Amino acid sequence: TNNNSLSFDGTDDYVEIASNQILDFGNQFTIITWVKRNGTSNVDEFLLSRFDHTGINNPPIGWALLFDNNSLLQFAFNDNGNYYSNSNITDNDWHLVSVTRNVSGSLTFYIDGNIDKIHYNVPQHSGAGINFWIGARQFLYPSFFNGSIEDISFWNKALTQSEIQKYMSTPPTGNEAGLVGYWNFNEGSGNTL
Repeated sequence: TNNNSLSFDGTDDYVEIASNQILDFGNQFTIITWVKRNGTSNVDEFLLSRFDHTGINNPPIGWALLFDNNSLLQFAFNDNGNYYSNSNITDNDWHLVSVTRNVSGSLTFYIDGNIDKIHYNVPQHSGAGINFWIGARQFLYPSFFNGSIEDISFWNKALTQSEIQKYMSTPPTGNEAGLVGYWNFNEGSGNTL
């Protein structure tokens, strides 16, 4: 019955979740979340990240889902893989954004349940052993999201388009096959999520 979201001010708000092996991506995965931006920005705004960067001479490892400075969705991993959506999101309204990778290496962006862009032969990546951040990237150069996020789900399989569309109107119950992480932000108060 609750329908809450987390609000991020673009300056210093974030959620940190300790590294957990269950959130390590295998050769297939799905990330789904509702987002609402508070305007556009000329800097990258990180929605979700598992990046680690130990120094200027060491490349970052891990992955991130973000809006780039052109308001395109971007899935980035390690220091050598940046994949973008076709459509940008600039209208300050709620959108369901999703990214999947299947066993053949196809990375697909969905916006509001519709296929937006497919990239082929995308290498596997996991973010293993790295903390998970919501609303920020926290390493050498921090970056924050300005807007609201709700109903984040992580899956260890590539959901189909019809499955993603199903979760637009009916959120997961928490016991679906392949669901490894789900945050609906309907519990907690103050600094506790």
